[in-house]
Amino acid sequence: MDGEAVVQRLKIGIIGLRSPAASGGIESMVRQTTLRLARLGFDVKVFCRARYNRRRGPRVEGVRLVNVPSINTKHLETISYTFLGLALACLGRRRIVHLHALGPCLLAFMPRLFGKKVVVTVHGLDWKRDKWGFVARFALRVAERCAILFANRIVVVSKTLKRYFEARTRKEVVYIPNAVEPAEYLPLDGVGMRELERDGYVLFLGRLVPEKGAHVLIDAFKRVRTDKRLAIVGDARHDRKYGESLVNRAQGCDRIVFLGEMFDDQKERLIANAYLFVLPSFIEGMSIVLLEAMAHGVCPLVSDIEENLEVIASDSGEPCAGVSFRSGDAESLRASIESLLSDPGKTREIGAAARRKATREFNWDAVSDRYAEVYRDLAGV
Repeated sequence: MDGEAVVQRLKIGIIGLRSPAASGGIESMVRQTTLRLARLGFDVKVFCRARYNRRRGPRVEGVRLVNVPSINTKHLETISYTFLGLALACLGRRRIVHLHALGPCLLAFMPRLFGKKVVVTVHGLDWKRDKWGFVARFALRVAERCAILFANRIVVVSKTLKRYFEARTRKEVVYIPNAVEPAEYLPLDGVGMRELERDGYVLFLGRLVPEKGAHVLIDAFKRVRTDKRLAIVGDARHDRKYGESLVNRAQGCDRIVFLGEMFDDQKERLIANAYLFVLPSFIEGMSIVLLEAMAHGVCPLVSDIEENLEVIASDSGEPCAGVSFRSGDAESLRASIESLLSDPGKTREIGAAARRKATREFNWDAVSDRYAEVYRDLAGV
């Protein structure tokens, strides 16, 4: 039987997300790659957390969606969903089980017991996140070790993560970055925010949790001399106390506006019309929203953690695709914002370089082809 026919029967089970229709970096990656893998002939089944998946059809553009129940608490949701999802995958005909993120890797041994091949994609070192207490952090460190022990192939989304895991295992560690779709300019019409105008605001977009660094940005922006606004887009459902602290921190500065969550067309319009995109995070894997800003030609200003610096790094003969500031340093961030506000020509030039780099290096078709290679290799095709 030729390789193409084998691929036609190669069954992949994907676990470790809420739903392809939900917001989030992992969700975006799974949504984009599974559609393309299905077109390549793979039989892809995505095991979704039931409460996040409203698309009830058995297939969405060739991808099978299976709703898995879970115990919906902060510490039990992931493990209960993962256990039931893996049970379904192991008892079914999935030949390869693909786990996303570290948490589900606590149970990475299960598919190995049933003779399945296991792929793990690490999107970040989750045990570093502030939201977890001691027990959860310990469990995530154990999950990291389980990924190293039981995965047939470890995939990472950044070169920084690749170096980290290569120092801890002799197994092959594959770098496959996140990606972004090509972007076209969209006017602000329909966003419903009359106080915003094109190039009239600095944009933060992400979850309102401490490791994203929105508090550092607020402290910096309050001292910036400008008529432009700071638009903070995101939801604090993961840490409501932190979200409330941000609102309190911004008091006295009417240039800072909180817009809540934005999705799809509204989100794209907000990104496309921003003067500057700021990512002040302390922890990242590879930020998809950073790639989205770059694809729109918006100049990115990022904290100088390695995972951000590798995204904006200049190529030979190209200007840098972004600007960095000292992570956690509000004064460094303030100075960087003021410098970019004072030189629109330079800011536009950096944004154009960012667009070129996003288009050239971070492409979903190429990412999907790399995953197809990983699957074929494991299947011996």
